Amino acid sequence: MNAFDLKNSSLFKDGDGDEIYKFIRNNCSEPCRTDTLNYVENLWNVYKPFCPDLHFAKDFPKNFRARWWEMYLANALLNGGCNLSKPPPKGPDIKLDLNGSTWVEAVSVGKGKDEDKIKSASVGSIDPNKTILRITSVFEKKAEKFKEYIEDGVIQPSDKQIIAIDISSIDNSDIIDHDGGHNMIPLICKALLGVGELTYSMPIDLDSDKIGQMSSHYPVRDKITKKNGTDIPTTNFLSNDYKHISAVITNTEKYVKYPLYGRKFKVLLNPYAINKLSSNEFLFCHSISYEKNGILNIKKN
Repeated sequence: MNAFDLKNSSLFKDGDGDEIYKFIRNNCSEPCRTDTLNYVENLWNVYKPFCPDLHFAKDFPKNFRARWWEMYLANALLNGGCNLSKPPPKGPDIKLDLNGSTWVEAVSVGKGKDEDKIKSASVGSIDPNKTILRITSVFEKKAEKFKEYIEDGVIQPSDKQIIAIDISSIDNSDIIDHDGGHNMIPLICKALLGVGELTYSMPIDLDSDKIGQMSSHYPVRDKITKKNGTDIPTTNFLSNDYKHISAVITNTEKYVKYPLYGRKFKVLLNPYAINKLSSNEFLFCHSISYEKNGILNIKKN
């Protein structure tokens, strides 16, 4: 395979950039890096006509992962059959037509700071609560951003609003974020619907020493307490404060696997949204709907 020609690249240039960007660019003669460069350039060629940010290419070197997520998300939505159009420069990242104007704000989470920072760890020692805290944090910030868009007249209150969260930078996020199989619950449900950790119980009669049948359930958990003692709510989708958000998308696929189609996306539909979305609009990925009797309905692609 021929080495990647940086002279013809729209995104990879000489100069400074973040660690991932420089690692890929500086090893462009290696076949695996050439594949990555071509993959990223192809994402950009598809996304460019729909990109509202005039400074996207200039900002790309210093924010590789966040910019990659925007491009991959747009490509996946297009491949999934969604109709895209170009948002205004000061609007959300992506505009869709899903039975009306639908806006998407994309955000790629980091590992956090201070005591709640997510450290590299083996699978057995991962604390999913720290990842849940990262999800709730960026969700609240982007939800407030949507309110600003409405106040400024950029979007209308009747428009559907989606927050798309990439958690692929967190080690083993693809392992701890379950797809709903084997009665396991995706992280986004634990972050926004107040679903606790899987609990097992087994009745024991101390008088007769008889042991009953083991059972399992997910208890309600309406908050997670940070190391500094602050309580963070995990029931935002059950709150009136977030009825303007129609759905949340999460992603754990990493750029090194060259994903295109978003088949591992998880879309949690807000059961109390003012402007609702249907699972039929996300047939290319996993969609999760919450029934008011507490039942989660997970549809896989």
